[in-house]
Amino acid sequence: MINTDIISRFQYVVERYADEKALTYKNESYTYRELNRITDAVAKIIGKYTKPGMVVGIFMDKSAEYVISILAILKAGCTYLPLDSLYPVSRIQTMLEDSGCKVVVSKQERNDIEAKIIHVDESKSVYVETWENKAEQEMQYKDAYGEAATHKYPHVHYPYIIYTSGSTGSPKGIRIEGEAVLNLAEQMSIQLQCSYGRKRIAIISPFVFDVSVGQMYMALLYGNELVIVPDEVKYSLVLLTELLSKNKIYCCDFTPTRLELQVSYYEKHRMKHFYPDIIVSVGEPISVGLVKRVTEAKGSSTRIFNYYGPSEICVYCAYHEINADDLQDESRNIPIGKALDKFQLYVLNDAMCLCDDNEIGELYIAGIGVSKEGYINNPQLNENSFITNPNNPYQRLYKSGDLARRRADGNIECCGRRDDQVKIRGFRIELSEIEHVMEGIPTILRAKVLLVHDIDTDCIAAYYTAQEDTPIADIDNALRKQLPYYMIPTYYIRVDAFSYNVNGKLDKRLLPDFRCGLRCAAQSGSTLAIDQNIGMKFLEYCAKVLNLTEVKYDDQFVSLGGDSLTAFELNVLLEAEWNISLNVHELVGQYSLGYLAEMLTARIKRNNDRGPLKNAGIVKCQANSYQKILLKEELKNRVRENTSTHNLPLYNMVYILELKKNVRLEQLQKAFNMVLQRHEMLRTHFVEMKNSYEIYWDEYKEYIVRNEYVNNISSIDVSSYVKEFDVLAPELYQMILLEDANGNQSILLNIHHLIVDYISIRIIVNEVFSLYYNQTTALPQYNERDFFTNRSIEHEKSSVDFWKGQLKGRPFSVEFSDDLECVQELDGSDSVSFQINNKDEIKDFCGKWGLTEYYLFLGALGLLLYCEEKRKDFIVGTYSMGRDSKGVPQHLIGFFTDTIPFCFHLQETLSVGMFLKMQKDKGVNILQYGGIDVGNIVRYMDFEDLSKGSLFDVSFNYMKEYRVEMKEQQQEIVLHDYSKNPQLIPFSLTGISKKDAIHFEIIYNRKKYSHKKIQLLIEKYNYIISSIIRNGDCVISNLEEAYENKYIKE
Repeated sequence: MINTDIISRFQYVVERYADEKALTYKNESYTYRELNRITDAVAKIIGKYTKPGMVVGIFMDKSAEYVISILAILKAGCTYLPLDSLYPVSRIQTMLEDSGCKVVVSKQERNDIEAKIIHVDESKSVYVETWENKAEQEMQYKDAYGEAATHKYPHVHYPYIIYTSGSTGSPKGIRIEGEAVLNLAEQMSIQLQCSYGRKRIAIISPFVFDVSVGQMYMALLYGNELVIVPDEVKYSLVLLTELLSKNKIYCCDFTPTRLELQVSYYEKHRMKHFYPDIIVSVGEPISVGLVKRVTEAKGSSTRIFNYYGPSEICVYCAYHEINADDLQDESRNIPIGKALDKFQLYVLNDAMCLCDDNEIGELYIAGIGVSKEGYINNPQLNENSFITNPNNPYQRLYKSGDLARRRADGNIECCGRRDDQVKIRGFRIELSEIEHVMEGIPTILRAKVLLVHDIDTDCIAAYYTAQEDTPIADIDNALRKQLPYYMIPTYYIRVDAFSYNVNGKLDKRLLPDFRCGLRCAAQSGSTLAIDQNIGMKFLEYCAKVLNLTEVKYDDQFVSLGGDSLTAFELNVLLEAEWNISLNVHELVGQYSLGYLAEMLTARIKRNNDRGPLKNAGIVKCQANSYQKILLKEELKNRVRENTSTHNLPLYNMVYILELKKNVRLEQLQKAFNMVLQRHEMLRTHFVEMKNSYEIYWDEYKEYIVRNEYVNNISSIDVSSYVKEFDVLAPELYQMILLEDANGNQSILLNIHHLIVDYISIRIIVNEVFSLYYNQTTALPQYNERDFFTNRSIEHEKSSVDFWKGQLKGRPFSVEFSDDLECVQELDGSDSVSFQINNKDEIKDFCGKWGLTEYYLFLGALGLLLYCEEKRKDFIVGTYSMGRDSKGVPQHLIGFFTDTIPFCFHLQETLSVGMFLKMQKDKGVNILQYGGIDVGNIVRYMDFEDLSKGSLFDVSFNYMKEYRVEMKEQQQEIVLHDYSKNPQLIPFSLTGISKKDAIHFEIIYNRKKYSHKKIQLLIEKYNYIISSIIRNGDCVISNLEEAYENKYIKE
């Protein structure tokens, strides 16, 4: 009998195909003879620790050893339990204890995370060694069994146990019978025409996904070669293409999600499509459109089979070869087809009667694969899921939970689910299990988890109520300790309460849009694919902007020192390379570089190159609200004397560019003019209308860069060289090459704030020197007018909706109390500068708490306001680059900066470190909606909130000193900011992180504060920062008490 059990069948195949290839992984292959001998040797080792019938776990990465371990466990008469190294330890422990597994086969490696599993009570670990060569394998075999090893193997009734997501918060295990596996392998080998051996069958799925069972046994029990696709190949579009083409794969499993990525990659690069002869579509429904894209590119040589089945019935119970008739109507679902041999499929209504053709009912499954024992240690669930057929008392039915209908041609079509079980990228997920685990977190009261559709993919959104603010990172980490990676939500949305309809069911219509929530980081288990070339280039660019020699996929951008400005620099490189960028809130969030590379790969494949917009003839457009404010202030200052202590023009952005190496005037002038030609925004002026202002676009006119000689560059009075612009006339820019008697050079760059922001200055400087050293390379011209005349109304609407919700019932503005004793009757503003020198301590603290310096200093300002003014709820104005949220191409210049309200809500019981982390989580979310300035936010506020007066009277900004390094030319340019833009609010704190220290400047209203008051606030601010760094675990109430003892009570 060759089909009594799996190993008997395998032995028959070994005799028939002894010297044919059986197993290939990377560059290592085993013939059937070699595979038989090595599994015999490993089975003997396993036998020392086990008795027939025991459960043996396998805990290792996908490899040849995984397959060897499976066969060896079966030869030892045991049941194997596949485990995944990506699973949390707590989940693995639950599976081991529930299944009664006492022995775990593992592969010893450096940094052995498998050691965690060894700690499970009474478990032993057996190490499968990697044999270096065939001679050593032969020696191991002879040592184990002698020259002519022939023996009987114990019969195995249950070959494997598989675990799936469970609704009670724990995974549920199913024992599968051997006869069901044999029937599956036989049916698939017949349907896919590989029952005569010598075909290459590839397996992409992990071994914890039971799709692997079908692929593996169809290969090894019928004389075919099983090709294991390594994970690094699975995640790479390029490497998978190479594997499919070079190895001439006959059959391979694909989830539609993974197949769509591969198809899009070929289409994007106009490459020849490489698919196996047969594609087994598994895990989730496949669309008509995707099938057509495959078959039309490859012709009729690629056949696609749609297989269906839950784990409870041994992988598959139905199949359908997709044909031309299925592709006639893209609105119809691809059917799951008809039952495999020895299975029966019933579509029943609520009365348990057969449905008529095309009537929707629930799908019930009967036959050889239906687990006879059901779920392990779960009698209640078995009673609900495995029932007796009311029309046949001798037949056991599995209640699938899938809604279906039988078509007139006999094919069955799935139409959704009855419960909250879903499938994402082929993995079956009980959403209630995620809810159960979330509600186990002490601060979470209730959780409701939904499947949502986000930018061409399905993902999980978790809504929750909580008794106190909990950082998203803490919720995310708690889930990752108990749930596998594919069950981790992408979005977290906190709500005040859930609303229910008259039937007591959740009213999903009243839930906020999931995009208002915070995104979490996808970890290394993500099934998105990284194009190898894109991934390596992306890491190279990350290292470049972060000034590091090497970065890895597991690193986080923020943890390496990244912030919104370095994110912008990275996007400049990405746009130059691929004409695409990543969102700043994604870069400074909790994402790993690996996940960012996956997102980048996905966006590149979807990106259609931007064609030129059709506004070339437009010569004017409306100024934005912030430009209008600046214009009004600028024109007011024309008719009144400026009472500020600053001599520089009020709204000019003035920089001295310190040069390491001297430049030539002629080349500099040529480079600057090329930048003027490239950027239309530099060639604009403003026109005052009756109730508004318009931007007019001017033709290019050559600009002459002046050369000025001075005695000593380091001591010049910058204001004496700065031009005051007429904003209602062209040429709102100025460049002067300064040179002193010692031959030192610097460049004065002066541009009006109306047409540029801080990022624009960086773009201009970078382009000037790129062109200076490579003037033969023409940079493309950008039509900035096209962007300004085609601004996205849609995004502004989503931003308005977000801010209306954020500011509903907002608090009154807060400011530092007036200095009543020392106040001077003076108009205008003044400034005070100070610096913080302990940069290394600050860096270490931020690294420990997962912060950027921005959120440390912003949070410290919030704590200072709390300690001074005793307000728990207040708003501070801060700044967003505005480019990411407005969809601004990273190479455009203009005034995009937004002033946005940042809401503080202090809880005295929180540690200061946790408080700062919460501000970071909040800030990352706000970045998505920064594409609207304060003027528009106020315009859409409710009257009650509007009547509370100004949104904020304190503002904060923080940036890094900008340096341009050109190593090949031995040039370095450092920007020194001399801009003195007066603030329209009473108190503004700005920080700049420089090489030597962190430099701060406070600009304040002289009618409200004296110099003495500001100096005291600086001392107090430094005290807050020092206290935070000294002890991030200090509770806010304790910090407040120490502050009062030092400054108030004295």
